[in-house]
Amino acid sequence: MRYKVEFIFMKNKKINPVRDKKPKISVISNGIKKANLPFDKMSEKEKDYVAIILEEVRSNFAVFGETLGGFGDKLELVRQKGDATFEEVGRIKGEIIVIKEDIVEIKGEMKEMNNRLDRIESEVLSIRSEIEMLKMILTKKVDIDYVEKLEIRLRTVENHLKLSVV
Repeated sequence: MRYKVEFIFMKNKKINPVRDKKPKISVISNGIKKANLPFDKMSEKEKDYVAIILEEVRSNFAVFGETLGGFGDKLELVRQKGDATFEEVGRIKGEIIVIKEDIVEIKGEMKEMNNRLDRIESEVLSIRSEIEMLKMILTKKVDIDYVEKLEIRLRTVENHLKLSVV
């Protein structure tokens, strides 16, 4: 209830530009600034109002600080996960380099195998043509053998008939 009364008081307050100047700010130490408020010129209600506002600001800062503390823990967790992820990426990158080297080696071996297969294919074709020639020769050879056998039989028959022409 006190807050409502104080806020209403400040709402209805008339601002005097001469009296309500911005307070002078002085630096105490370590960069901390302190406002020189004219407390001696304030009424009790104004002092109470300033005290309430300061208390509320302190309370808000305390809550804000606690929240930041929680974020600090979360930030540290995120940082740790980021570091772990970075390390994992580095490990994977190393593995990828090894895999690339293996692929280059395999490509070389495949090229060599293809060359060997090409030589084998040409050798098989050569052997195939030789087999075809041998088949033809054997076919002729069989015919020659058959003719020779027939000649022998013919001579036998001629000798038997004595028709031999010498």
